[in-house]
Amino acid sequence: MKVMMVVHDFPPRIIGGEGVVAEKIACTLTKLGIDLTVICPDQPDSQSYDQRMSFKTQRIRTFGRNFVLRTASFWAGSRHRIRSFDGDLIYYWRPAALRKDIASVFHVHTWRSGLARACAENDLKAHSAVNRIYATFDTIMVKNCARVIAPRKELAREIARIVPEKPGKVVTIGNPIQINQWPDRAAEIRSVKKLLFIGRLDKAKGVLDLIHAMGRLRKSHPLLSLCIIGDGPEKARAVRLVEDLKMENSITFSPSTDSNGVLQALTAHDLLVVPTHFETFGMILLEAALVGIPIISTRDCLQLGQHTFPRGDIPSLVLTLTRYISNPGLLAESAGCCRLTAEKFDDSQVSKELLSEIEKTQKVYSQKKLTAEQT
Repeated sequence: MKVMMVVHDFPPRIIGGEGVVAEKIACTLTKLGIDLTVICPDQPDSQSYDQRMSFKTQRIRTFGRNFVLRTASFWAGSRHRIRSFDGDLIYYWRPAALRKDIASVFHVHTWRSGLARACAENDLKAHSAVNRIYATFDTIMVKNCARVIAPRKELAREIARIVPEKPGKVVTIGNPIQINQWPDRAAEIRSVKKLLFIGRLDKAKGVLDLIHAMGRLRKSHPLLSLCIIGDGPEKARAVRLVEDLKMENSITFSPSTDSNGVLQALTAHDLLVVPTHFETFGMILLEAALVGIPIISTRDCLQLGQHTFPRGDIPSLVLTLTRYISNPGLLAESAGCCRLTAEKFDDSQVSKELLSEIEKTQKVYSQKKLTAEQT
């Protein structure tokens, strides 16, 4: 089968999680026999990367550093490539030029409607407005693509409400992960002293909520520490907040890191905290669960069986943290439950599910096209 994958973020230089997951799926689909061509942004050092890959790439020149300019230039540059594709199916990661004469799959990596809500709750009016505009294109993709893939059930149910007349169109398939690359150290954790946050530092990720919670816990738990790994527009504000709270000795910052750095960080800490206000999926939860580090998170991300609290609710976050710190017996129970759930996202299983949906989508489309031609 000949497939074109259209993705806005792709190696060798990755902006966010979309590029990481898209590369994994591209490599896996190629191994499963798919003749794959990836349409993705051009980068200065992409030639050597492309030569090493088993799939074909067609690079699109993009302009600007902000989201709007990059997206607009990618749409314009990829349009001709999409229109001229002579194959069986187009696999979209974000909205792009649609074709109704070929089978198509829309893989929702970032659901802009949910992100717009999170931005509005954090008084990011401009960001919320941009995401709401972009969300209309998500809706167009959902309505016009033959199949829609959502990475978690809660999101799939929300998306399915857009096309209630087509039950079964939206399916849930989680992001893949190689479970054997993440050693389980749950048995080593006996207490909670070192907390960890890994993610982009913006308001929607809730990092300021976590810092405020640490401020409320410092008197009762003076030995508690927090390491914040990541970069983003809220980093300067987060650093100032730590200074204002006089917690420089308890809260430290480190820049974004690669998968090896993530593994090292997870194995060096006792508890991962994910206070996000919205997350389409959340690969860091899978990685933490497989390592065996306990997790607490909001209810607005991937649910593996971890303890949760309402987004933006700092008192609830403090209570949840206190519960873990005061009851070490919860650690092994929670970590073990999360790991069992995370193992279901093994890349071999997820790849089979993806391939099955791609083949099914192409087959159903071909049958409909043949029926239309005969009538």
